[in-house]
Formats: sequence, structure tokens, C-alpha cells
Amino acid sequence: MLPSQPLELFGHWQTEEYEPPTAENGIVPRNAYGNVELFKPCMLPKKTVHLQLPALNRVCKKLRIDCAQAVTGFDFHGGSSHPVYDGFVVCEEFRDVVVDAWHQEQQAEEQRAREKYEKRVYGNWKKLIKGLLIRRKLQHKYNFDNLNP
Repeated sequence: MLPSQPLELFGHWQTEEYEPPTAENGIVPRNAYGNVELFKPCMLPKKTVHLQLPALNRVCKKLRIDCAQAVTGFDFHGGSSHPVYDGFVVCEEFRDVVVDAWHQEQQAEEQRAREKYEKRVYGNWKKLIKGLLIRRKLQHKYNFDNLNP
């Protein structure tokens, strides 16, 4: 016997558009795990921006600006699911400050890497020159020039 009325398989509340929370007082709204779920662009909390810059959380921590990791999906491997993180969410008013500070941090990191490389190069040259000086000194002292191996 079939019902005369259509059977509802879902509640009306399940069909309403998602209304993201609003960031207040410079604090990004988070889920229970301390992240922001961004499975779709419409899920971005109001008055926030999604910045896909690596290691942005370190810059925000130095500036004491609130930021949260953005979870954009889940990866299923190894018998379980793992969240996929892609960027960070910060309040709109801090966007320019954070991006400028991130660029400065990247330049400083490049400078440190360059200095480390140059220090290693000069250290290698120093070892080579010292070794040659020691060899020359020993050759002169023990007259190695006349010996044939």
C-alpha cells in the first residue's frame, strides 16, 4: 500500500543555505579542533580572508594576530581519513599587515640561506688554503720535492 502523501526524506532545516559565522574583535571563528572548515568558498567566515601562504602561522604568532588553519577536505589512505590543510584564515583588517610581514620574513629567510651558503663556501676555501699551506710547509721542511713515489 503506497502512501497518498509524498514521504519527506529530509527536514526543511537541512535544505537551508549555510550561514558562516562572523569574525569579531580580530578572532577567527573555529571548529572544535581549532581549524576553519573550507570545503566550499561559501564556508569562509564573514570578515575573514583565506591566504594560501606557507608558514603564515609563524608570522601571525610573531605579530600576535589570530589565524587558523584552513581544512579544505579529507584524504583517505592508510585505513583512515586525514585532514587536508591549505592555507590560513585571518581577519580582513589584518590581511595587508600579515602579507607584508610574510614577504619580509621570506626575504629574511632567503638572506639567511644565502649567508649560510657563503659561510660554507668560504669555510671550504679556508680549509683548502690551510691544507695547501701545511703541505707546502711540510714539503719545504722535509724536502718532499726531490722524492718520487
